[in-house]
Amino acid sequence: AAATAGGGALVLVGCAMDMSVSTHPPDRLLSTLAADILLSAKLRDPRGMTTDGDFLYVIEPLQESVTLIRLDDRERVRTSPTLGFGAGPGVITRACTVAGSSLFVCDPYGNRVHILDKTTLAHAHDFGHPRIDRPTSVAAAAGKVFVGNRGGALLVFEADGTFVR
Repeated sequence: AAATAGGGALVLVGCAMDMSVSTHPPDRLLSTLAADILLSAKLRDPRGMTTDGDFLYVIEPLQESVTLIRLDDRERVRTSPTLGFGAGPGVITRACTVAGSSLFVCDPYGNRVHILDKTTLAHAHDFGHPRIDRPTSVAAAAGKVFVGNRGGALLVFEADGTFVR
């Protein structure tokens, strides 16, 4: 899994084998979150990741949760409640993004996008649409949420979930 911040100035790369996450500037290694740090944070099979520059948000599909890690000291801050949201088997996802005060998480089995408060990881709201079909990716910018679907469709929504196109 990979995530970028600052126009590509920082690249985060996750490795499922050793449960490590590394930060890389374009020309040299800055630091590594070692396996013992991630293990002490009780991360299992870390997947989809994004950052707001201060925190790393890591999706753990086996735990059906998101873990928040402070980048400056590599400390686990909190883990979200289980992301099942009562919609079947729970969120087994690898897609998330941060915009403003929100963390957007794809729910491929509920065909929804869930919005969490990026600081508390509390569920704020979610939205679905008949055209959302097993969402595979999500991005947010300029008040819009872009959702990639199974099969390659790209859907655009307002931040409140109103369908644009």
